[in-house]
Amino acid sequence: MTGQERHDFALNLLSELIEKKPLKHTPSLEWRRFRTTAGIADYRRWVVALSAYVLQTEDQIRDTLIHEYAHLLAVDRHGRRAANHGPHWQQA
Repeated sequence: MTGQERHDFALNLLSELIEKKPLKHTPSLEWRRFRTTAGIADYRRWVVALSAYVLQTEDQIRDTLIHEYAHLLAVDRHGRRAANHGPHWQQA
């Protein structure tokens, strides 16, 4: 899977997530050079950042993007106190 294919796949999935579970803010997607972290959700900037090194397959991208989107969804619904892997994130 090329870098462009990974990017297009992730953007399409993010669009689907936004459509199914809309947020008050529209998140953007960034690729970063994380070596050990698959992704992060930055709720201050409404960004999902994915690792260009760690994520190589569609399954890895899908799982990580959904995981990070759930962080944004939990914060959107319940505030900053829901930024962890607690019950609000699990519900999201």
